Amino acid sequence: MSLLSFLTGVSQTLSVKGSSLTIGEVREMANTAGFRNNKGLPYSSNRGFGRSLSLTFDKLEISNPASAKKLADTIVGTDGKPAWLKKYK
Repeated sequence: MSLLSFLTGVSQTLSVKGSSLTIGEVREMANTAGFRNNKGLPYSSNRGFGRSLSLTFDKLEISNPASAKKLADTIVGTDGKPAWLKKYK
């Protein structure tokens, strides 16, 4: 499974339940599921994982805009907004 598939699945599940998780919570889930950064290490910061979220959003925005919106709405910062995605309105 790719990180894109994992994040899409998490956001779909959260959307159905009408809830959200913080970027840190999802980062820990991804680490537990075995996903690693480009150095082969677990994600250790929200900043690095946020970059992966942003890239995933960019891919989804082209191929599946509805899934991109769900990603932005369900994986948020402590303020409830997708801080990892500066261009999201």
